[in-house]
Amino acid sequence: MTDNTTYREKGRALFLAALMVLSVFAMAAALPGSAVADHEEDNNELTQSELSGADVWVGQVLNITDYDASETVQLREGVPSDASESEGIRYVQADENGNVHIDTTDLNENPHFIRDSDGNDSDAFWVEAQDLSVDFSSEETPANEKVDLEYDSARDESDLVISGELDGEALDAETLEEIFNASQHNDNDEILVENVSDSVEANFNGQDVGDYEFAVDVHDSTASDNASVTVTQATDLEVTFDSDSYTEEVGDVVDVTVQLEGTDTATINFAEEDGYYDANVTVTSNEDEVNLSFNTYEAGQGDDISTDGGDVFSVDEDAEITHAEEDAAWSAGDRMLPSDFELLAYSGEEATGDESGVAFLSLQDRSTGDEIGTYVYPGSLGDDVDLEDVLNDSTQRDSVAERDSLVFEIEASGIYGYLFDENGDWSGETEGVNLTFSDTDAPRYGDGDEFTLDEISSDNVDIFEDADNDHFYVVVDVTSVEAGSTNATMDAEETWNAEFEVSDDNPYVADDETESVSQDFNIEERSIELVGEYDDDDRFQVASGDDTSIDAETNIAPGGDVNYRLRIGTDILTEDTTIGADGTISASFDLSDHEVGDVIDNIRVREQAHTGADRGVVSTEGIIVEGDDDGEGDKEEVTLKVDNPGEIMVGEDAEFDATVTNNKDEEVTTTLTFEFDGESKESELTIDAESSASETFTVSDLDAGDYSWSVSDSDFELSEEGTLTVAGDGEDNKTEDNSTEDDSTETEDDSTEDDSNDSDDEDDSSSDDDGQPGFGVAVAIVALLAAAMLALRRQN
Repeated sequence: MTDNTTYREKGRALFLAALMVLSVFAMAAALPGSAVADHEEDNNELTQSELSGADVWVGQVLNITDYDASETVQLREGVPSDASESEGIRYVQADENGNVHIDTTDLNENPHFIRDSDGNDSDAFWVEAQDLSVDFSSEETPANEKVDLEYDSARDESDLVISGELDGEALDAETLEEIFNASQHNDNDEILVENVSDSVEANFNGQDVGDYEFAVDVHDSTASDNASVTVTQATDLEVTFDSDSYTEEVGDVVDVTVQLEGTDTATINFAEEDGYYDANVTVTSNEDEVNLSFNTYEAGQGDDISTDGGDVFSVDEDAEITHAEEDAAWSAGDRMLPSDFELLAYSGEEATGDESGVAFLSLQDRSTGDEIGTYVYPGSLGDDVDLEDVLNDSTQRDSVAERDSLVFEIEASGIYGYLFDENGDWSGETEGVNLTFSDTDAPRYGDGDEFTLDEISSDNVDIFEDADNDHFYVVVDVTSVEAGSTNATMDAEETWNAEFEVSDDNPYVADDETESVSQDFNIEERSIELVGEYDDDDRFQVASGDDTSIDAETNIAPGGDVNYRLRIGTDILTEDTTIGADGTISASFDLSDHEVGDVIDNIRVREQAHTGADRGVVSTEGIIVEGDDDGEGDKEEVTLKVDNPGEIMVGEDAEFDATVTNNKDEEVTTTLTFEFDGESKESELTIDAESSASETFTVSDLDAGDYSWSVSDSDFELSEEGTLTVAGDGEDNKTEDNSTEDDSTETEDDSTEDDSNDSDDEDDSSSDDDGQPGFGVAVAIVALLAAAMLALRRQN
């Protein structure tokens, strides 16, 4: 009989035989841990188009779809664009569904591609060895606390196979599942933890103490590493408060800090002493403290708070409320009244057993302050301005220049549980809390302009809450406001009134009663004026000298930038400065190159922040006049004045009030020495720029007679002296008042800067790759090919 079997058919028979033998090995390998092993192919299924350019990790088994059933393809190492330089690795036959399975365990870290049965090449995919580093976040942990097994790899996410030992003895799968909260394992006491991208939480609660060692393998690649942790005896479980007592007003939010030790779960009981209110709230956190807030306005309104605390209880972002419940004696719509509470803290999810922490809460009546404070802020608020910025950059004043903002400081308590809605918008008017603005110049007919805070566009007003200090701040860009039914505006040369009111619509105010406080404020045109004398030709007089000061004053908010410009013939002199806290402006110029009588063609002082017709600016002609002999002008920079009694009676105390005035634009410090009848006392004063500070020296138990005294300073050669007369009964009480002139000199403050260097510490970690146990792949293939060739030879 003629044998018509072709080499191609023989090769196909050989390939099928190889697949059959390999499948036996694969099946045998899968049997001990099917719950883990079955995950591989599902996780790495790719279409031919998805394979293009893909990163493939060494050890993965690829399941490539969209081929013909039983089609034979070739795996090649290299890139298809240079196919002649590529190398064939092996032939693979698609299964009955057209899926090609490729095990990457023995592939080199290079690009590969697949050539189909028609000779067409796929796009290249890249084979890479995965790195892996795992370490516990702490080398040691108590048995009742949790610790993180941290994952680090160039691969964003992996499924991890974990086995472990305790003091050298293997851990069973059940123990591993308890520690890592896993549900899949195999018969080799290995567990599978899926989709790990950052860390895996390890909980050793209830486990034995000792040294734990864990082997961690990536499920579908060859990457592996080890991690160890020492588990010590469980710590005592303790939940406490950061204070023994808390005080707040009804309608406000009570902030309580709960401290956790040895546990991540606590239950806090709020019990009103007369039994009218009782609540339990359970919190959990991985941090040592939980900031728990209790809204006394929302309490007892019948809302469902069971899952997250609702509007009654809340925690910071590092914690979570897992359960809450409350029981109130009043109906929804009524509000909690002033009362005292006992707070009890328990470890765990129930308020049972012995409490580990106790505190007391006193809820008191709410109140409204006595006045509204007004401040000016330069310009409009920016997007990144917070309350601290507002307070630092504002100046107390009851008038505001156009284009600046007016800050209203309002003191009130018992409103912060409802002052703002869930979007952070003002909602006080719903509970009878209003801030109303009214034009005090009422027209002859009709009503004057008036609007409330909630009618102002959010673009023109900002509200900042300081509930801890029972204050809130309203910042209004006054000249941008258009509010109310008539689109009322606040214009220059108008006087307005701001009234804060809590009416009887508020649940904490009695019927037919209203709490209110108000403040008038003026709106002015922006202006700058030079301070000094003009000659008969209306020219501003500027003193000659090498350090001549030109002063101005303005109603623009302090802190704004101002530019000076002098033009004298062809000379242009400029200087930048800022507006002082008292509205003063000053800049110094060297005019020593110019003569007395020279005309200053133009002196211009102009603000920098704004432009346009309402910009603050002054511009005038000037003339240089004779300066002071000392070249310092009329204004001494630091002065001393002593108010002394001159004469007292025997038995009276004598008080000497020494005031140091600092006219400089920077802070100064000096030491005052008071000498009296041969004895001396010293006192150090720090005086802010353009401000004053005082010290009182007192002497007593003086006999009748005359006493010499003096006050001097250590830095500016200031002094004042005189005589104190102490008169007895029947003595002439008339005395002469002696005074001396004050001398002052200038000093300069030098400052140095300290440099500090930061150093960074880097932690290096490495991972060990373990070899793959089992029957060698190369040996198996050689044996298989030998058996197949022997069969073919016998057939021939």
